[in-house]
Amino acid sequence: ETIYHLPLAYERLFVDVGEDGIFQLRYDNPLRIGNTLEDSPALLSFERILEIFGSVSPLMYAPFEQASNNGIQVDRVALGYMNLQMKDHPDRYQMVPVWDFFGSRTIERELYEDANLSLFTINAIDGTVIDRYLGY
Repeated sequence: ETIYHLPLAYERLFVDVGEDGIFQLRYDNPLRIGNTLEDSPALLSFERILEIFGSVSPLMYAPFEQASNNGIQVDRVALGYMNLQMKDHPDRYQMVPVWDFFGSRTIERELYEDANLSLFTINAIDGTVIDRYLGY
């Protein structure tokens, strides 16, 4: 849908090989690495991350929890990186440390599980909640 951000065009190398060997190379979307914005940013404490999760996640999932059998179950929390769209430059991205909350959702007695789909993402530096569908 148009509300979602466009996927990042990752680097790709195509090699066409025939009977006589390689006859074509194509390199798409070369990555350009810019400046490091901050060498060693301070991360928020995990306790602060849990406070943010506890106060914001109920607001995010409130529409789904109207029935007594709806809800989320978090079974894993991981610190990693995310390509985050830059606010002032929508065509540029930066790698940002984030906390991801993984688990399952129950909606109308149906269980939805995806081990690689984050239910909730928090910027580990400033504590902002990131919508992975929008990319920021």
